[in-house]
Amino acid sequence: MAVSDITLQNSNVNGGVAVSLGGASVSYTWKNIVRTNVVPKKYDIAEVTFAGFEAPKIVITGTIPIDDLPSNHITQDLLVDFATVKTGDTTLTVTAGKTGGTKLKGRPSGGYETDGAQTLTNSIKVQVISFSITFSAHETLEGEAWNYQLTLVETT
Repeated sequence: MAVSDITLQNSNVNGGVAVSLGGASVSYTWKNIVRTNVVPKKYDIAEVTFAGFEAPKIVITGTIPIDDLPSNHITQDLLVDFATVKTGDTTLTVTAGKTGGTKLKGRPSGGYETDGAQTLTNSIKVQVISFSITFSAHETLEGEAWNYQLTLVETT
């Protein structure tokens, strides 16, 4: 996946200006909730029924180039701001591909449907679950590149 642009934005963080997550990698995870109806002494596959789904989780990993930081790039301060902001929607936008025409899509404006017909939005409303920062002088000279991992969950 050639990621061309990943941003996080909230009207109360960074003056409302979108923050670039830089050359990050993205993982999007969907998990259905199913109920398995096991019948004792029946030696076959158990009946499984759909019982809903968990909110999708998104994990983003990237680097913070602390000595040569581009404008509006993610920093430790901004990670803390996004993790603690309680008002306004935080929106994740991921655009990928050589032409930048493919978006990682999110929850339809009217909610997810169970009829198999979704109209997903071009961005994802998210809440920060957690983040971590790691760096070492063994990885880069003087530890000038900090690695981060940001875990988000899709929200309404």
